Amino acid sequence: MALPHPEADPFDDLDAFSDKAARDIERQMNIHRLKNEAQNIAGGEMTTFESPDLPPEVSEQFWRNVVEFERAPRVSMKSKLDDAGIEMPPVDQLSDEELPARLWQVIEFFAAQNTFLSDTNHLSDRELYEFLREQAFDSSMPDFPSMNCHLSPIGSCDEDDMIINFRFFADDEARERWMKQFPDYQMPARETAPFDRDRLLPQADYSRTEDDEKWDDEDFEGEDDEEGIPRL
Repeated sequence: MALPHPEADPFDDLDAFSDKAARDIERQMNIHRLKNEAQNIAGGEMTTFESPDLPPEVSEQFWRNVVEFERAPRVSMKSKLDDAGIEMPPVDQLSDEELPARLWQVIEFFAAQNTFLSDTNHLSDRELYEFLREQAFDSSMPDFPSMNCHLSPIGSCDEDDMIINFRFFADDEARERWMKQFPDYQMPARETAPFDRDRLLPQADYSRTEDDEKWDDEDFEGEDDEEGIPRL
């Protein structure tokens, strides 16, 4: 009969199980605390959906990010531009020769602040510059460097924005899905956008890291091609 190794501890496995159980209990308590804190920040009203398959460590980090994001001080992009010494004069003060370089300087500065543009191919350089200047001067956002923000000129999703989306950006699947849900909707014909800028815009980096082992292998690396981007 085989005898146990003299150095083996029959309670090792039990100790490991107890440690894991303790960590799981602590994590669930943290998630509950963070959810309550987020609800208090929202004034008691909060609508959420969370997949039952979400790993608890991911859920805990998500709710921690929510609370930190909501508690972060709010700053305007204009104040960040001022700190960096980047000016955004009114668009009518920029010549046709000056405008492209100034526009891309601002676009790349926004990206450096983790604010990424999309859906711009329907706008001229002047129209896009005016949009960005309005965003920089008239809005503020939480100063939360570890989170990416996405900014779209059609992001309000009002009726006009929806028409622009279906004219220039929505693919066949999105258009068909919309018509199934709203069969009486007057779907506009698809058009080719007048400009070809979006493929050159900086993209957020969602590529895999060593901490992403529980997620799938898909990544979202941005474009490396900077051809055609004017420089100051």
